[in-house]
Amino acid sequence: MRLIEDEGYVNTFNRYLTSTNEPISRSELDGDWRKTLWIFRFYDSESQLQGVARRPEVEDYAEKLAIFLHKMKLACGSPKEFKVNLVAHSMGGLVARCYLQNRSLFKRSTLRPYLPTPVNTLFTYGTPHKGFVFRHGLGWAEDIRDLIGFQGSDTFGPGTMRRFLSLNKKQELHEFKAARNDINEDKIFCLIGTNYKDYVIWVSKHAVGPASDGLVAIESAYIQNSARAYVHRAHSGPFGLVNSEEGYQNLVRFLFGDIRFEVSLAPMTVERDLPNLNLGEEIEYLEINVHVAIRGLPTYLNTRRDIDNSSIIVPIRRGANGTYVQKESRKETHLFTGFLRSLKTATNGGDRYLRAAIQIKVVPHYTHTGLVRTSRFEGEAILNDRLHLAVPVNLDLNGIRYRWGEQSNEDSVPTAQEAQITNGTGTFHFPFPVDSRDYFCCNGLILRTRRWE
Repeated sequence: MRLIEDEGYVNTFNRYLTSTNEPISRSELDGDWRKTLWIFRFYDSESQLQGVARRPEVEDYAEKLAIFLHKMKLACGSPKEFKVNLVAHSMGGLVARCYLQNRSLFKRSTLRPYLPTPVNTLFTYGTPHKGFVFRHGLGWAEDIRDLIGFQGSDTFGPGTMRRFLSLNKKQELHEFKAARNDINEDKIFCLIGTNYKDYVIWVSKHAVGPASDGLVAIESAYIQNSARAYVHRAHSGPFGLVNSEEGYQNLVRFLFGDIRFEVSLAPMTVERDLPNLNLGEEIEYLEINVHVAIRGLPTYLNTRRDIDNSSIIVPIRRGANGTYVQKESRKETHLFTGFLRSLKTATNGGDRYLRAAIQIKVVPHYTHTGLVRTSRFEGEAILNDRLHLAVPVNLDLNGIRYRWGEQSNEDSVPTAQEAQITNGTGTFHFPFPVDSRDYFCCNGLILRTRRWE
């Protein structure tokens, strides 16, 4: 409902919807149809089918969504440029994906009179895009669930999901392939919860376990190549994703932002000379914690940390000349994709820059091959600093500034070697702060920015 208050949206409930939550066939909307908020409750129809022999499939819900969107378009006057932004929670995200991906959906007899309604963006909260995965040791329970399919429990098994998402056996369940000339992964955002302890349903949170929101595992809650954010929230309830400040701030920037930025670490080479590294010790992997904040917001947009089992793990192997390199030596390590909103910044405060801060902590973890006891402390970081970014409100990428931590009050201007800007897209390579450069060779942070509509 904050969209109504903050963005001037029109609540259609009880005004442009019937008593059964169906859009009226025609209406004269008060104001701009682009700012109307509609709620599709796919589970309402299920409650009316108690006692019916066949339990509804995801395709049935997607069919009802297609009809609902068509009636929405009629209620808005059928403008030629009509598109919708879909926002879905949990299984609702799979219904939305079925609508977008299923290649047989509009061949159903009930949908033949309808044309697909174009979709502009998709935002999902805690959706099991790779199905429901139980904690380690309970794989047998998944097999029984998918074999028996009691009360539709196999809906989230690989076979059923591939059917309603039109995926073959070689494709990953979280792969997105639109059935029509609709959106691609670039227009999708997935919000991922990491707080399993505060989920209210005891059985599920113990079956799924840590590294989840209490119902959906972290590794299952995103679409491949989509933008995503990790937040310390449970699947639902008083500490849930949907009613969280983190969820709302990510949503409004995804919907209304005008700058998209992606932050990655360049392929990492770690020098042998690490603090207190003893004979017989080898680096096994690097663990990366990331926090992303926007100036003026009361919360982080993204939180990936070891305590939530959501930190980033980068496997390491021994390289040449006593160094350590990533096992995937040419792969960047993606940290975060976010969105900045210039209009709100210009209106609420008059600052000439959009400002974000990215806290990065890199901790090496070791294997011990010798008998000598280590003299180092567990958790010693080889990088632990905050990068401050400033993007001009007028979106001139040539005006981007940065600085690390509190080393200076003055922002730095990227050099010609650090910045490549073409056709409204910028790629910036920022070197690590001075106190961490001894541990890394030819590494740094990569920032990619572009206009977002």
